[in-house]
Amino acid sequence: NCGMSRAACWTSEEGKARRIMKKPLIIGYGNPLRGDDALGIRAAERLESLLAPEAATVITCQQLTPELAAAIADASEVWFLDAGLE
Repeated sequence: NCGMSRAACWTSEEGKARRIMKKPLIIGYGNPLRGDDALGIRAAERLESLLAPEAATVITCQQLTPELAAAIADASEVWFLDAGLE
């Protein structure tokens, strides 16, 4: 017991533990065959090479799909990297 209300205890203790266990997720997406559109994938790959393995989870893909939902739900935060040419 943390000496606070149940909600405050969860926020301060359990919530902190949950945030510690979860890692940020970086999703780089685009189509490498379209040249500039591959920037999201290349940026994610570069970040992955610079970050410690435990710092974040990095996923690269050609497009966002429903199968990413579980990884997104398990992340502490999500960064989407993409580029477009206008």
